[in-house]
Amino acid sequence: MGVNGAINTRTIATGDGLRLDGLGEGGAETILLLFRNLSLAHLPLVAIGAVVLWRWRAMVPFLYLVLLSDQVVRRLVAQANAVAGTEPSAVAIWINLAILALLLSGFVLSLWNRSSAARPSPK
Repeated sequence: MGVNGAINTRTIATGDGLRLDGLGEGGAETILLLFRNLSLAHLPLVAIGAVVLWRWRAMVPFLYLVLLSDQVVRRLVAQANAVAGTEPSAVAIWINLAILALLLSGFVLSLWNRSSAARPSPK
């Protein structure tokens, strides 16, 4: 998402329901710059996630908790500061809800202790 948002910024912004046509050239470029910066801000978190999966598997539940809190806080801020003129049925809402559901299920599964379920019962 970070790389795609940095490369295809205008497509992502208009796909999220923003109307860039009426903002003028300076306003549209400012919005696109903010989108590009936000997309690139995701890359360090992805790198940390890759290192955690590769090296520190015990931190996977914590990483899920960080990613979940990031999504929830962003959603709360977006609802508290609703932007007039955005479409409530934009595809991005459904994508974000799917990501939130996947993160929640991943967090629950990362807390599940499989060693007790895999042990055979004593006879």
